[in-house]
Amino acid sequence: EGLAYLRQQPRVMALGFTYACMMAGVISANILVVALAKDLLSAGARGYGWIEAGWAGGAIIGGLAAGAVARKNPYGVLILALATLAVGHTLFPYVRLLAVAIAMNALFGFCRALGGVLTQSSILAAVPRRLMGRTQSAFAVIATILQVGMSYALGSFAEHFTLSIAFMLL
Repeated sequence: EGLAYLRQQPRVMALGFTYACMMAGVISANILVVALAKDLLSAGARGYGWIEAGWAGGAIIGGLAAGAVARKNPYGVLILALATLAVGHTLFPYVRLLAVAIAMNALFGFCRALGGVLTQSSILAAVPRRLMGRTQSAFAVIATILQVGMSYALGSFAEHFTLSIAFMLL
């Protein structure tokens, strides 16, 4: 029933697919961030931990700020957050200082939190109450399928080509 509803609602499907792509990219990016910390920054596991701590801090701040930001121009903020994630991940492999990598990942966490809150709240506002769980489940399945494919592809590109190309694909 949820999938039938989504086929009839292109706006909800677009928001859900945006969310699924963002979630798959966020989770799959960790494959590349490990290589960034180890190979490019020579920071090892401790550096990776700090980079991820930056992400967590940014996500907390982004989650707290999302309500205030969403009231003004939610779709404009969503587009800006997604564009920041896209451009930022393309530039990420060129970072050579751990502090800059931590700051960039904090920004990514902030943008992901904003994007997540904005897409989810827009979806929940548009979907009838009885179909909310079904549509969320459909998007979770899409995100998981994308995540598996992206994780494999990004790892392969990083190994067989360059980390820069893999981040660009992300």
